[in-house]
Amino acid sequence: MSESSWDYATDMVRRFLAKPARLQHLMERLSVEEDGGKRRACQALLYGTVRHLSLLEAALGTFLKKKPKPRLYARLLVASFEILRDPAKSAQVVDHAVEQIKRKCSRVEVGLANAVLRKVGPRLAELQVGALSTARDLAVRYSHPEWMVERWLRQFEFSEVESYLEWNQSESELFVLALGEVQGKELEKLGFVLRKAPYFKAPRRDWSLMQKALDHKLCYVQNAAAGGAVSLASSVPSNGRILDLCAAPGGKSIAMAKQIDAIGGTVLSVDLPGPRLDRLKSNLENFEISNVSIKGADVFALDPEDIGSFDSVLLDAPCSNSGVMQRKVDVKWRLQPKQYKEVLALQKQMLVAASKFVKRGGSLVYSTCSIDPEENAEVAKWFVERENEGIFTLEDSIVSQPWRDGQDGAGAFRFRRSDEL
Repeated sequence: MSESSWDYATDMVRRFLAKPARLQHLMERLSVEEDGGKRRACQALLYGTVRHLSLLEAALGTFLKKKPKPRLYARLLVASFEILRDPAKSAQVVDHAVEQIKRKCSRVEVGLANAVLRKVGPRLAELQVGALSTARDLAVRYSHPEWMVERWLRQFEFSEVESYLEWNQSESELFVLALGEVQGKELEKLGFVLRKAPYFKAPRRDWSLMQKALDHKLCYVQNAAAGGAVSLASSVPSNGRILDLCAAPGGKSIAMAKQIDAIGGTVLSVDLPGPRLDRLKSNLENFEISNVSIKGADVFALDPEDIGSFDSVLLDAPCSNSGVMQRKVDVKWRLQPKQYKEVLALQKQMLVAASKFVKRGGSLVYSTCSIDPEENAEVAKWFVERENEGIFTLEDSIVSQPWRDGQDGAGAFRFRRSDEL
């Protein structure tokens, strides 16, 4: 019997609960022969269930004395998400889920599922109303790990944290980078809305227009928050050279290359050899970017004597990804508290390594896709204090906060190297 999108989704949820993984990797388990409709339906169920996991678990937990076997529990979660998504169709959702559960589970499990799912709708509604006052309240309603909410409450106001959690639970919008003024005008003709040049917001859910824009090489998919780092790093003199570290898949390299092409500027894009570097090469070739060269290398193994010094160096550092959880709904469940210490140590090491390639009078831009001050302003402060002889000073910064700016969270900090040191 052919598996349905519902079957596929419940199996992927089961796998995710056993070991949280990138959802795109789970989706790759679907055969390429599966039709697009089944694939989209499966993805909607998988992503929706993972996005709202804590809320769904809290609702089900009201009626379960203990967590059932993983196969049944995953099915209960997916069905509960369907009820959350469309409460008016709760009865139909339960009937369909029970029939599907009969195919894979015991009679006792079917009876349990029927009883629980017919009660879960009202409980979901209850959990979404009422005042919120604690990290636990926020974590359940907006489905984030409680430790993560507590961390943000130490860094931001309660209202800001709630607004951000609510943002993460909303459907993400698609932004694109126009590959020139002419291309931007063509995008507007297609219905794309100018956000802030050169970034446009794509028509919601109209993938045919999106595909048309990509096929005609009018744009590159890139969130508008990336514009902060790009603008800070692209400020170079005529014939200036930019070094883009951790460059794959190439969005920032493409954006910078477009900005400096008219003044004869060039970009050297560096990333580790492997699939990511291959994707970087493919993107540059596809969008016909001619003023970018590529080098596969570890940042720590690069030698200034081999590649020279640069007017501008951009380090798009590995980070917690806390600013992109709206789009990457698995991140909040994969991230662990201990990883913050590890990533902070790596960010500082990489920033010091990147500084060796900045020529006198040149700039170094440090960027993340994190909202956490610890990864942004505090790393910038640490770097300046480390340069206690005044070799680098903080010149400018751009911070994007989703609840305020309506785009991904990000931080970008530009340091200026002394002309004399």
